Amino acid sequence: MCIYEKYIHSCDVIERAFEKAEFVRLPKVEQDKYHKNLKVYRDLLNSFNTARNEGLKKGRKEGREEGLEEGMKKKAFEIAMSLLDVLDVETIALKIGLSVDDIELLKSSQ
Repeated sequence: MCIYEKYIHSCDVIERAFEKAEFVRLPKVEQDKYHKNLKVYRDLLNSFNTARNEGLKKGRKEGREEGLEEGMKKKAFEIAMSLLDVLDVETIALKIGLSVDDIELLKSSQ
């Protein structure tokens, strides 16, 4: 730690000591009000953080579900594409779970 960092650190320590000294000099009623307000602040902060984390978790879950769904649909189209030269459109649609219209569209784009 260089001299400048030691000076900054000692200033922080001194500043915190003065803040504590000022707090101790407050009347008991004011100290209680301060602690009550601090508790309300911390409770709100925890509530917001919890809600945010739950929202992020929900968003990730929905994103995974959507990605899985898209992947499955893409794979179904790939399989359908590979079967077009072997099976008829109705059979492919029935076995893969895509609509006949989707298979027809796929066949026409080939």
